[in-house]
Amino acid sequence: LLDEIEKAHPDVFNVLLQLLDDGRLTDGQGRTVDFKNTIVVMTSNIGSQKILEMAEHGSEDWEIEAAVRDLIRR
Repeated sequence: LLDEIEKAHPDVFNVLLQLLDDGRLTDGQGRTVDFKNTIVVMTSNIGSQKILEMAEHGSEDWEIEAAVRDLIRR
């Protein structure tokens, strides 16, 4: 579980890229850990304010989802 991933150090994203891309991690000593059968859960507060604003204005669920996806892609 990676809570509030947007606050993570940039090096964490480099490690995650290797993990999600290759399904494994290799440490500085050359040891490899297999993550192929692992579920990685990340939480974020990105979009929480947008969700509240759009819900208050009666936006449809699909509109809110599209807006949050756009924020995440940034």
